This record gives sequence, structure tokens and C-alpha cells, in this order.
Amino acid sequence: MSDAATTRSGPDERAPAAGPVTFVGAGQMGAPMVQRLLRAGVDVTLHARRPEVRQTFTELGAHTTASLADAVKGAGVVISCLFNESQVEQALLAPDGLIALLEPGTVLVSHTTVGIRLLARVDEAATARGVSLLDAPVSGAPDDILAGRLTILAGGDPAVVERARPALETYGTVLPTGPTGSASRVKLVNNLLFTVNVQTAAAAAALGQQLGVETKALFTALQHCSAATRAIETMRDVGSIERYAELGAKYLRKDVAAALATAAEEGADPGVLAYTAHHGPLPLTAS
Repeated sequence: MSDAATTRSGPDERAPAAGPVTFVGAGQMGAPMVQRLLRAGVDVTLHARRPEVRQTFTELGAHTTASLADAVKGAGVVISCLFNESQVEQALLAPDGLIALLEPGTVLVSHTTVGIRLLARVDEAATARGVSLLDAPVSGAPDDILAGRLTILAGGDPAVVERARPALETYGTVLPTGPTGSASRVKLVNNLLFTVNVQTAAAAAALGQQLGVETKALFTALQHCSAATRAIETMRDVGSIERYAELGAKYLRKDVAAALATAAEEGADPGVLAYTAHHGPLPLTAS
């Protein structure tokens, strides 16, 4: 195993009581999760279709395979970190997909933020298979994962949460939210509110410029005042509002669409949150 896999990054990293973990979806968010699992000494089997991804993580100490069936064989905890609902449909619910291959008694942790209806379908398919679904969307960025400070919302049976906790705590803090579906509901509200915070921060920057205040100086000061938000912090660190919008727009559009679709499905009124997300100065919602 290389130095990158064996060197611990801080005092929060500790050897968990986690058994072997199978991981599906080593993308922008999933890759640092796998790194943290490996650094904590967890036995990881990674499913990855691309040879270069398999090579990278083989060198870091993971077992890797292009076969989903081989990856989940005998697995007790399977972690899925996919980008969007389309990938969840294809990877989890297809006739030859992940759930169809899992053995009864497996815990399936899903980190993907999806709408409530799709989540219910995933839960129904998992239950029919004898698999326990942990509804576990996350809040944070790749840097937060690498630092072990990701927020992991956990909706599901408390016993299922505890089975997955040792693995999940290698890269973040687990916050139980109630039954399956509660975590996704919390995450959708969070995502919509964060988008609103981004829009209001951009509007504040525009006002500051009109008043002769440079944006970075404004945001640095606001982070020490009562108006401080995570949106202001991240926009300041990126360097410009335009660059932040360029980097984050596709993620925020996806998140807002999922939040508003869920609100409509459940007869909830997002009110001023939806209005501000749509009508703020940045193009952060689908046209």
C-alpha cells in the first residue's frame, strides 16, 4: 500500500470497528470517501468501470473490479455515491443492478440526493430483496471529506445506522434524522436554502460594489458578523462570484429541481425560498 493510503491525516482518523465495505461510485465525492476508508484501515472493494480508476485505487490498497456482481459478493455494507437520479435508476434499480445482486441482510448506504418518490422505489426494491436501505445524503465538499468533516444525514432504522456508522465516521459525522426518507427531506430543504443563501450573497456583493466595497473585503468582514453563512465563505474562497456560479451552477440546478419537485409532489409550498432561488442575480435554476 502506498504512503497516501497508509498515512493518517489527523487525530480524528481512527481504526474503526468496520468490517469490509463495498463502494460504488468513486467520482468527485466518492473518491475521497474511499481514500478516507482506506486510510482508516477499512477493507474496501471498489466497483469501477474505468481501468484508470481501478489502477489508482488498487495502488492505494483497495480491491477493485469492473464486475458489480463480484464487488458485492458477500458484502455486509455497500456504499453507493452516484451523481444524480438517472444514475440511481440505472445502477440500483435495473434488473441486473446493485439491489438485484445484493444478498439478504446487506446494508445499502445511498449518499445520492434524490427525490422522495425515487427514494421510495429504492427502499421498496431493497426491502423486497431483504436489504436494509440507509437514506444518507451528505452535505459538504471533497475537501470536507478528506478532512473527515463531511456531514452525513442518516434516515433509517437505528440498528441499520449503527451498522454503517463505523465506516461512515471515517469521513464524516453521522446525524440521524428519523425514518427512511427523513434524511433526504432534510437535505432537499438544505439544498434549497443554500441556493437562496448563494443568491442573497451575490445580491449583497452587488450592493457592496455599488457602495464602493470590494467583494472579498465585504465577504471577509461578513463572516465575522451576524450575516455569516457557509455560502459567503465558499464564494469568498473561490475568488469571484462569477467563478463560483460557473463551478456550482450544475449542482445547484440539480438540487433545486429535486427540492421543488418533492415539494410539489407532497403539496408543500416552498414560498420565498423558491422565489429567491429563481429570481436571484445568478442563473442557478433551470430555465
